Amino acid sequence: MAHTTEYTRGTSGQIVDIIAFMVFGVSLAVLLYRAIDGLINLGLTTGILIPLVSVPLSLLAADLLSGIVHYLADNYGDENTPLVGKRFCKPFREHHTNPKGITERGFIEANANTCIITLPLVILVTLLGPYEGLWSTFLAVFVAFVSVAVIMTNEFHKWAHLENPPAIAKILQRWGIILTPDNHDVHHVAPYDTYYCVTTGWLNALFDRLGILKVEVPGDHRDAEILHAATAREARELILKKMKEQSQTQGSEPL
Repeated sequence: MAHTTEYTRGTSGQIVDIIAFMVFGVSLAVLLYRAIDGLINLGLTTGILIPLVSVPLSLLAADLLSGIVHYLADNYGDENTPLVGKRFCKPFREHHTNPKGITERGFIEANANTCIITLPLVILVTLLGPYEGLWSTFLAVFVAFVSVAVIMTNEFHKWAHLENPPAIAKILQRWGIILTPDNHDVHHVAPYDTYYCVTTGWLNALFDRLGILKVEVPGDHRDAEILHAATAREARELILKKMKEQSQTQGSEPL
């Protein structure tokens, strides 16, 4: 689906987003250059093992971070919350009322917020280089991979909503490397209280069983109002309100 021509954050927001990507690109290039130099100095075996270990760990870390951010943005604050309201709370809330809206955003607009999140970490670790030891080189490689995974999170999320995603997306989804539509569909079923991780979705089933990043929503979730609630927080508030009204009605009935 073609993205919309209107940039939803306005011209100033678009400029900020483009600058963030430019700074990230330069920082990542320097980080990768220094990380590769560190890997070469460690020798062939270690130089191969570190990236092989870093890739799955970085995907897990990105999945965890996406779940935490998604959980907080869905259930706390609103679009008027200072610093994070318009950038994070608002897009997540709008996504529940219009799940396909994310598919109409271009790459920069869809992924700028995650770029801004990762930018300080990438700059910090880049400034720590050059890397000479095992652990400093591992840190550089891990941060490089995790920053890319975090930035691509909303793109993976977008692909999970597309009816016909790019060929590479279909392959990665089929192999279970990135978020699949079936995995993410669970989050979009009322009362929207679980499956918040949207990078790979690997942690969703485990967290659901353990009650991690899960909102306790009591009562009947089939109610029409609940089905039209935007988030788990709104669903919970509606249910508790109805339970309170029912309790007051029963309490006022004559014996």
